[in-house]
Amino acid sequence: MTFMEVDGIIRKYIPNLITYFADFWSRWPEGRNAVILSDALKMQAAYWKNAGKINNADECSKAATAIVDHANTKVKTEDIRKKEMV
Repeated sequence: MTFMEVDGIIRKYIPNLITYFADFWSRWPEGRNAVILSDALKMQAAYWKNAGKINNADECSKAATAIVDHANTKVKTEDIRKKEMV
């Protein structure tokens, strides 16, 4: 998912947490913010799944996965850069 797609999903399902996602510089969240958003989206996915709204649940689940994937990619990239500097 793109940054804008995830941004739209957060604004749709958990708008009160948008400040943890968008710092207005189009950067993916890192660390604690990524965990907060991912957990909140997973809770929303479970809620919508229980409510029988599978499309909504899938949107939330995919957004949570995208946030975690981007956070993990950043960590791996930083680790590679540190190793190259040694």
